[in-house]
Amino acid sequence: MKIEEVAEILGPNFIPIEIMVQNLSADFSKEELGLFQEVPLTKEALFEKDEYSDALVKDIFGLLPMPERMYRDSNKPFNVAGLINLFREMKMSELEKRIFPFGIGFLSNKEVVSWEFWDRWFAESINLRDHPLQRTQKASWICIRKSVIPESVGKNLPEALACLKADHDFPTLLQAITFMIAYYFRVGGDKKFKAGEDMAWDSRILFSKMAWTKDNFDKDSHLIVGLNTSKGIYIDKAHLLKPWAITGILPIQKLKNP
Repeated sequence: MKIEEVAEILGPNFIPIEIMVQNLSADFSKEELGLFQEVPLTKEALFEKDEYSDALVKDIFGLLPMPERMYRDSNKPFNVAGLINLFREMKMSELEKRIFPFGIGFLSNKEVVSWEFWDRWFAESINLRDHPLQRTQKASWICIRKSVIPESVGKNLPEALACLKADHDFPTLLQAITFMIAYYFRVGGDKKFKAGEDMAWDSRILFSKMAWTKDNFDKDSHLIVGLNTSKGIYIDKAHLLKPWAITGILPIQKLKNP
């Protein structure tokens, strides 16, 4: 489908390239911008019933152009570390606080992991390309659900994944965080931040929920992300064989990107 037709059908669930460039400092080559003029979805698919609820796909999935690089002409990889640093560099304390609380955005879990531990984990990622904070992906469309599968909440990772349909996947940390931030700017914009107001609840993906990601923290744990309250986005780790009360699977459609 043409990008204009998809944008009209999805409305606020469509993330324009302009949002990614202006608010997340994404960078796209001329070739990539050309490829993004076509979306690997059909009109019929958008009007199908969601496989996990009574909603239509167009109303419960979001579509966004994932970049490979950020900052024009710098060739810096688009990754989670880059996003965290981006909001630090903006020197907009309220914006940073609400997107990544406490400047980093990590939540101590039941294992009582200290803030110093997370600070060290973040710092050590800088020289590790294959680290969840440093990983990137090739420029492509991703179609991601705005909420977790209800039946997947409160299960361990293998049990939660059993709720996922065959034509769906679950996101990386980068994909989930990118969608959360981009959707906020698409729906809420930054005017509320400048006015000192709170983020509207309907602009928060994973509001009061966490989602499993494909990224391992270690051999026994995966990173989870969400709980997108007025205090911001949180990242934590969860043992893959233990159930987590507010954590579920956020489906991504397997698109055939060019």
